[in-house]
Amino acid sequence: MLSVPAWLVETAMFALIGRAFGFDYGYPTYLAAMISANLAVAIPVALWNFGPYEALVGGILTAAGADAATAVSYALTVHLATSLWINATGLLAFWAMRVRPGEILGVRGPPAVPGPGGEA
Repeated sequence: MLSVPAWLVETAMFALIGRAFGFDYGYPTYLAAMISANLAVAIPVALWNFGPYEALVGGILTAAGADAATAVSYALTVHLATSLWINATGLLAFWAMRVRPGEILGVRGPPAVPGPGGEA
């Protein structure tokens, strides 16, 4: 239940970008596009799932009446906006938690060599 508000906000983002593209579809169309986008990324197929994401979201908008080129351009824009937002908030969270890049990537210094007394 806690994810419902996030989905509604994400759908609102889909609708706002749709308005920027000149689409005049109702909220249910954008909800269907958002659901299809989330289904597209559920199974990793390609880097950032480029391709399946655009095909499904573009297909929803084409079915709603948009021409195919504009629908795919919209899908690409929404995908980039969503990915940038996720990456930006992730980096902000890492910064707030004081996580260093080496901790994320598993890069550590050389292992400690025990001294003569068995202490590292």
